[in-house]
Amino acid sequence: MSYTTDILTTESAFESLENEWQPLLEASATNEVFQTFSFLHTCWKSFAPGKLSLITVRDDLGKLLALAPLFLQEAAGTTSAQLLGCSTVSDYLDLLVDATLQNKLYPVLLQKIEELPWDTLAWCSLPEASPTRTWLKNFFSGEQVREMQQDVCPQIMLPASWETYLASIDRKQRHEIRRKERRLLAFEQSFEEIEQPSTLDIADFIRLHKASSQNKRAFWDDTHLAFFSQILPSLGKQRWLKLFFLKVKGVRAASMLIFDYNNAFQLYNSGFLLSEFRELSVGSLLTAHTIKRAIQEKRTMYDFLRGNEEYKFRYTAQAKPIFDITISRDRQSAK
Repeated sequence: MSYTTDILTTESAFESLENEWQPLLEASATNEVFQTFSFLHTCWKSFAPGKLSLITVRDDLGKLLALAPLFLQEAAGTTSAQLLGCSTVSDYLDLLVDATLQNKLYPVLLQKIEELPWDTLAWCSLPEASPTRTWLKNFFSGEQVREMQQDVCPQIMLPASWETYLASIDRKQRHEIRRKERRLLAFEQSFEEIEQPSTLDIADFIRLHKASSQNKRAFWDDTHLAFFSQILPSLGKQRWLKLFFLKVKGVRAASMLIFDYNNAFQLYNSGFLLSEFRELSVGSLLTAHTIKRAIQEKRTMYDFLRGNEEYKFRYTAQAKPIFDITISRDRQSAK
């Protein structure tokens, strides 16, 4: 079997991969919503970080078997090769490689990546289980290779029932969840779960996110507003999104943006009206509700995604690391 490689650099060439992208992703060792065509194409259109460089590997019949979604960025006289999505909006990234053909495809794909005109290869947010980590370190063993743990992603491996989950956590936390749920019943309240959010729903989520802290308010520049206004409806149409609200006394008091993908709930972001509802612990209540819904939907995992915030470890003691890999070389070494 021989393989054909190509480097795609135009918007139209990127779009031409849409129908082939998802089958390849689902055949890969890592399969995350942040690696989907919808997510990365929207990232590219919104942030336009550099020169597009998508590397494809196909077999003799033209079937797409491997894909490196890259871009080249120039700064201070040097060029870096990065994974699309390497920004504040992605939690897991990786190459797309048919898992049954890794030993044949990785050498071909990495050889083509080596031929790109980069001084530094800087890839972020590689999951612990990604085979790319080992292949990169072995293939570029003669270069300056540095792997660092970027962060952790706390996770719950979900049991079959809510009561079983409650029995598995700290007794004090179990008591607090039940106490807060009982207290909420004294108020007019309801939970909303939206799979295809309207413009108003998205605006309410952003409003609640901004209300949570100064840092969150600063996040919402024009570029991020454009990105989320496009990506949320797109993921919603594919049933990969759930937007939750907790309504208290007729007011949307808390919101959580959850990705519902590959049999897991992933808590991407949240927002709360703390000035009015802090004493009700609306954030804790909505977190517990979304975990309960994940169990009811028979998902296998609830992922808090990137960040070691204390509140996440009230719900789980487990966490998986994610890694950044940087490779530096003399440009003359590129073949």
